[in-house]
Amino acid sequence: MNVDRAHISIGDGNVFNIGLNGSIWDSSIVGEQFFNPEGSSGNQVQYTVALDSATFYVQAVAGTTTGTGVAPTIAGDVAARVDFAAGDLGVKLFYGYDGDATATATGRSGAKIELSYMGFGAYYSWSEKGNGQFAGITGAGTATSFGSGARNVFGVGYGFDATDKLNISLAADFADGIGNVAANDAYGISANFAYTIVTGLVADARITYTDFNNATTTAIPVLTDRTQVRFRLTRSF
Repeated sequence: MNVDRAHISIGDGNVFNIGLNGSIWDSSIVGEQFFNPEGSSGNQVQYTVALDSATFYVQAVAGTTTGTGVAPTIAGDVAARVDFAAGDLGVKLFYGYDGDATATATGRSGAKIELSYMGFGAYYSWSEKGNGQFAGITGAGTATSFGSGARNVFGVGYGFDATDKLNISLAADFADGIGNVAANDAYGISANFAYTIVTGLVADARITYTDFNNATTTAIPVLTDRTQVRFRLTRSF
């Protein structure tokens, strides 16, 4: 059994949270971005301050100490995020420091900016540690509470209501410096169709294509081009 979340929150507006929870990195623009994955979690302390037009987050993710002798590995991340809203415009800014360190290497920084406006979205993320967890692929690097496993990642998306019942969203993203190797790059495109059959029942069809270029390193296994199709029914009450 795997516990995904187990935490305690205190406060309303200004919230103190402690326990096993998701990373504040975990937000995304409209559509499906392969290189902007969500779902990372860890034992952490988090504090959130909500104002009229902005929300501030700070987070410290607990780490573990492994290794013996003169080169132990110390893991633990600290991060901050601020979300702004001005009418239809939304901006999210993130900075994090990955505390993984050894006797011969220091921790690494990462940053991300997300923009949204009237159905459009765009993001850019950068990381000094290109060998982090790559888009949730098993064995593809070392998991951290932020990052995508690439040095630079760019993404765009657009979503709109085609009819009263049908919503369509399209997205594309590009990553380079995968596994800290500049020549390793990839891109992904996706289309999502969500149809409301009746109130509370939605049929969702999603098609994604990902193309990898030279994305093979000692840190990341061979990544092959892939086309994926997913169909899902969601019932809400």
